[in-house]
Amino acid sequence: MAERQRKLQLKVGFEGKPEKELAVTAFVFDHAGRLVTSAPVQAGKADLVLPGGAGHPQVVLGPSTLADDGEPTLERLRRAGGHEPSFRLAAGDKVVDLGLIPELEWHGWRHCRCRIRGRVVRPVLFGHGYSDMPVCNAIVHICEVDRWPLVIAKLPDLVLERLREDILVAPFRPVPEPDPSPLAGRLGRDRLERVGLNPQPLPPKVLEVRAHAAAAGPRAEVAAPNAALVLDAATRAVLSSESMESVRRVLVDQAALFVPYICLWKYLWPWFTCDEVAVVTTDENGRFDTSIWYPCLGDRPDIYVWVEYPVNGTPTTVYRPLMACNTYWDYQCGRQLTIRVTDPRVPWCGDVPRPPGSQVVIVSIGENLGFPEIEPSGLTDAGAPLGGSIEPVVLFGTSLPLGVTHYRWSFRQLTRSSDPSFVPSAAWTAISEPVGRHYEVGANPAWYPLSTVPSPEGAVVEIPPTDPPGGPDSVWRPSLAVRANNASAFFLRSLRGAVGLAAGTHELKLELFKLVASVPVRVRLDEPGAVIALKVVDEPVPLGPSPAPYAAAPPANHLLDGGNLVGFRWVLHIDDNPCESNIVDVVVGPNAAGPCGFIQYEPAADPADDPPGAATIAFRAHHPNGFATFSFVVSKGSTGPVADASAGGPVTQAVANGFANDGTGNFTKNVPVATLLDGCVEAAFAETNYVAAMATDGWDRLSGYDASGPTKAFALEPTDS
Repeated sequence: MAERQRKLQLKVGFEGKPEKELAVTAFVFDHAGRLVTSAPVQAGKADLVLPGGAGHPQVVLGPSTLADDGEPTLERLRRAGGHEPSFRLAAGDKVVDLGLIPELEWHGWRHCRCRIRGRVVRPVLFGHGYSDMPVCNAIVHICEVDRWPLVIAKLPDLVLERLREDILVAPFRPVPEPDPSPLAGRLGRDRLERVGLNPQPLPPKVLEVRAHAAAAGPRAEVAAPNAALVLDAATRAVLSSESMESVRRVLVDQAALFVPYICLWKYLWPWFTCDEVAVVTTDENGRFDTSIWYPCLGDRPDIYVWVEYPVNGTPTTVYRPLMACNTYWDYQCGRQLTIRVTDPRVPWCGDVPRPPGSQVVIVSIGENLGFPEIEPSGLTDAGAPLGGSIEPVVLFGTSLPLGVTHYRWSFRQLTRSSDPSFVPSAAWTAISEPVGRHYEVGANPAWYPLSTVPSPEGAVVEIPPTDPPGGPDSVWRPSLAVRANNASAFFLRSLRGAVGLAAGTHELKLELFKLVASVPVRVRLDEPGAVIALKVVDEPVPLGPSPAPYAAAPPANHLLDGGNLVGFRWVLHIDDNPCESNIVDVVVGPNAAGPCGFIQYEPAADPADDPPGAATIAFRAHHPNGFATFSFVVSKGSTGPVADASAGGPVTQAVANGFANDGTGNFTKNVPVATLLDGCVEAAFAETNYVAAMATDGWDRLSGYDASGPTKAFALEPTDS
């Protein structure tokens, strides 16, 4: 039988006399801390209806404003200085006198509104570097963390003693504010830390704190970022006293000194909890904005933020770093927060940032091969050729001269690796593979193909428009396919093969056009009064978050016609040849490994004799033009590689660890049997050979051109066994 509800009236008074009537509410919680009911205090009374089975309730009196931001919790009321009266409730009681609310408590109940605003962004690598792109529809959870005095009050003496010792003995520096930027400084070739599907990206660098690395952490306003903790004599004396109460008091009174170091004290982390005060969803610019209440006479709120995103329609945690190291202590209300999410499942909004003004910037090939990383020879600065799908990244300025609406990439071969006498043709071939951009209308993704206009020399391609085609409710979505949205052209291997191009250097050219009576007409880039600055990114990619360093394109890259600048030319060395790999059967004297792999040797043979005291080991590691490296390994039993029988490096080297190259990639070496056995009378061996192509498409090394000979095995046994 269900228990009946119970009516109860609470009588409440105030010590002292408030200047004006306070809006106070009686909040009632059950034994588990769950809110069961509440009622306003009017004329010194609060009339409640307790649900059946409530048992002995917990009553907290606090400011009514705390109910404005959703259901208040016990923790929020305690942080707000709520009054928890002591009372007894008998079975038949209908009225309970809670006594007077202390003046010290109700004085702090005047609440102020704190505006919390910010952006959720994802650092995204474009050809010109990282940009903070907005994340739309992210679910932002805003929590208020336990205040420092509350934490200090509940620390056991043993923990407090440890904290006291750390403060007095250990020299350390404060931790900067949460996530000033995970990309601070130029990253060069380093990538953003890839987090996979870890819902807590960037565990806030705690391990590097003592080495003064940049970590996420508290309150930059109260400590110089490079200043070690310095205590005056009076504070040090109190901390050194035997009175734990005095230690607690000085830690609270001098909170501004100690809060910046919370991230360092791992044993304090479990003592910090937070109460969720708001949940908001980001807009199309990744922004969120909300307000909460806090006591006007107290410290400003300490704010912690974590983020969910609807992955496949299900809200999924994508950002939840350590609270102790990622709380905005004493948050300055109204200050914009930037929450950087690196989870790869999270897409971003908006289009690739465009350079301002009348300029065209040549950035890179793919994501990882910047303009200065390609030598005049067309090889990369690591000596590698290009191959596969070659995708030049170009940024078109926001205000090109009126009428300049199209561009075209074309190519021709300059040299041929297999034919030194090759004479290049004057004819150019336009790159005609379709190019486009992704956009979204509502939640529906779509593909916008850049329009083309035919001409005798090849079709010209529309410069990507500023606005997507779906109207005011549509947005660009480059995150749906970064590679497809980055490319200004796709110079495909199949296209090169169809035209009969072979390995060697190729010349690409980029030209701009306007339409005159629907006919493409090439424009001069140095036209007086309508100059288009031809720029290149002047550092290796990827770059850091700062604006990309643009520089004027070198004269060697100018495409001239009659002395006029009409475009950009780029020499690239392209080689799509695959590698070759093979392993030859090991031979000792007259005996070869053969299909069964066993080789008998003469135990008494002189290792210097060849044969029978040495094993002939041979393999093939070849690339037609030498653009490959190899790794050949002979391993014995469970002891691992045999150093004298293994080798690696460029396939072009004449000698590799004693293995002689015949000039065509066939390597041979005689290794003493005793060296192979190394104390064993008989032993089994495995041979592996991997040949790795050096060619790159600017995104990754083209491992599809690699080769690995089938693994072979052999065993050495004495002839008298």
